[in-house]
Amino acid sequence: MIRKTSLVFAALAAICALATSTDAQPANRNLELRVFKLCRGYLRPMTATANRLREIKALDTLTPAGHSEGVTRFKLTTAMQDSEVAEALGLSLIHAEGDVLELAPQGSDDAGMEARPKLLDIVQAIRARVVIDENGSAVPIFSAEETKSTAACLAKLGLKPARFDGEFFKQADYHIEQTQFAGIYTIWAGKAYAGLPVAAPSLYGIKDERASLEPDQESPFVGCKLAMGRWTNGFFWVDPAGCELNDYGFDRSATIAKPRKELAVQAGAKRVRQLLLAAAKMRQSDDYKDKEAKDLPTGFLSDWSLTSALKLDNKNRDYSLWQHYPDESFHLGWIEDGGKVKARVRAHHAVHPLYLDGAVDAGASLEGVSDKDPSTLKMEWLVAPEESAEVFRARADEADKTFGVISAALFEAGVDSLDGLWGKLNGPALKVLKVAEQTLRGASFGARDYSISRQMLDDVVIEVGSAATGGRRWQLLDVKNKKVIRTGQ
Repeated sequence: MIRKTSLVFAALAAICALATSTDAQPANRNLELRVFKLCRGYLRPMTATANRLREIKALDTLTPAGHSEGVTRFKLTTAMQDSEVAEALGLSLIHAEGDVLELAPQGSDDAGMEARPKLLDIVQAIRARVVIDENGSAVPIFSAEETKSTAACLAKLGLKPARFDGEFFKQADYHIEQTQFAGIYTIWAGKAYAGLPVAAPSLYGIKDERASLEPDQESPFVGCKLAMGRWTNGFFWVDPAGCELNDYGFDRSATIAKPRKELAVQAGAKRVRQLLLAAAKMRQSDDYKDKEAKDLPTGFLSDWSLTSALKLDNKNRDYSLWQHYPDESFHLGWIEDGGKVKARVRAHHAVHPLYLDGAVDAGASLEGVSDKDPSTLKMEWLVAPEESAEVFRARADEADKTFGVISAALFEAGVDSLDGLWGKLNGPALKVLKVAEQTLRGASFGARDYSISRQMLDDVVIEVGSAATGGRRWQLLDVKNKKVIRTGQ
């Protein structure tokens, strides 16, 4: 009897041990991975990136789920802990909640990285709740009273307030603004609004009185605009770092086909000249010739009072510009320089791929300058249009040649040797890479124009350029296997 009882207890103990062992095995989870600050080289195509990641055993169930608003998304079924997923990808875990992991390359601990995912949470919640009425307008989500309180707006959207308390921004620093009739939401974090202007055909007629071409950047600011109406739609980041993530659908080498094929920046430059001529004529008219620069009309061309003051003749308007240079993209300002008053016209802003910046002495003689052909206007370019496609090709060739020098040095030195030296290629970084600064000096770029940063799987991206130098060009490297993944712009 005793022996039978012992056998029964032994069997029960074995069953309990098996159950405990089974319970100890973590269950698979279906995760959404949201990766910020990834190089565009991973997106072309995303299937190639996913195939490469699946070669890692821990990531063999990973599938691509798209890219938008500067965020690359993947789906993953795994039993790994959140930190283990980040480690397998070679990324930093920014935030984890439920089945969503937010990740970014190592060293991405700035104000933008803190706020951008949270602003996108708000954007996603608004998109899920917007209703379009029979007239094509978005029905407002928030009451007038609710828009006075961020906490009330977050509660209406079902978002947890605690999520919005971080190192750089607290809940009170987040703002959700609703345009009553146009379905435009401005969502931002900061002590004061410091957004760049958004000029796009999908936002035709929408003014942002607070937008500035030179916003105050003394305190951190991150922001975006979401348009949800039938006639106005789209998503745009409005902080300088975010604007580099916007998908404009073209780069600086874009062309306009009608009335004849030409570079978009050349067509935009003609409009800048027309506006500078109109501004100079206005300045020399009886109504404005005695006014100080601060008292002269200024603003964006979408302001009817400005176009009226400039007496613009729209009979011969070139509407082929509309996709690249809508009226909202042109801004008139004034500069006092050595006793002279200069008119300054800027198209878009300094982070936009089609940025132009020109000025003219508004008191100089306009004799011989025609409204129909203002090409003889004596003006100066602060950011000039490229003359031809060959200029872009020459810059790209120079950058690619230098990329070859830097990548060879990176392959030799390895990723770990550059810890603490990421960013602009300065003296210490060049010393580690064993590259002389003069080796990287070319006609368009110097050593300090190039930067290096970490990506997934210990990959490295080299970048150079800006809107003023023809756009940003990059090369993505698999340093571990000494391969160039992709080069692009």
